[in-house]
Amino acid sequence: MKAIILPAVAAAVMVLLATPGQAITCGDVESQLAPCLTYLIGSGDLEATCCDGVKNLLAMTTSSVDKQALCNCVKDASRHVEIREDLASQLAAKCGVELGVPISRSTDCALIK
Repeated sequence: MKAIILPAVAAAVMVLLATPGQAITCGDVESQLAPCLTYLIGSGDLEATCCDGVKNLLAMTTSSVDKQALCNCVKDASRHVEIREDLASQLAAKCGVELGVPISRSTDCALIK
């Protein structure tokens, strides 16, 4: 019986270790940046809740895959909402963080490391 159980357990552990973590989702990005929308379209001030969301995104983007996903989500969202690029490009700095992801429609997200 041990001869059957031990290899099965070892195989299950290998599958779990080989499964990569899920990248940040666009839903994550949208929910964290939702408080920033009025600021990004130029019709409101930069609120503390917006910066909280930006800081949360920083904590959520721990890998290159996460940063590329964040970039692609922001680019996709900017196709649906007319954000001001000048405000978007300065958002992280105004919140006192460095995301490592330029917020711009023209960014090539595949180049982000």
